[in-house]
Amino acid sequence: MFEESELVNLFSGIIGLIILMTFGNRTKMPHIRFFYVAFALMLCAYIATVAESIIWNTFLNYVEHGMIALAGLSTAVACWRLHKASHSGQEFGDGQ
Repeated sequence: MFEESELVNLFSGIIGLIILMTFGNRTKMPHIRFFYVAFALMLCAYIATVAESIIWNTFLNYVEHGMIALAGLSTAVACWRLHKASHSGQEFGDGQ
């Protein structure tokens, strides 16, 4: 059936999404969209993890790990662009 930790991750991700949607637009951090993409990819990975215990376990396992890899790549790009913007004198909010 379902692993408890997988359900906890999914519910935590949903709660995090609610918080992000509520307060995330208030930030002036440049290139925030890459962090949003990474968060969405992780949430999709959590959904795939829970769904793989019901149907298409092998396929959804590949989907899960692909989403996690893409989320890591998106986070790395966001951090790199944030670092680059902070050293170029770019104002916060200009990288949107």
